[in-house]
Amino acid sequence: MAILAFIPILIYIAIFATLAYLIVSFIGFMKTKTENDRALLEAMHQLIKRVESLEAAKVKEEKVN
Repeated sequence: MAILAFIPILIYIAIFATLAYLIVSFIGFMKTKTENDRALLEAMHQLIKRVESLEAAKVKEEKVN
């Protein structure tokens, strides 16, 4: 019967471990998401710069003609 007294403690430990795992996983997910978002923003910035330079060259060419 003494073993049955430890079951609630084991349940609390299991719940705590599950919550800790979920928190750590969420932090890791957000870190990865932030890194991916940063890479995407950098790629978009480069694309915008390229389009702007192409438009500027087109405008310059139209002025010459």
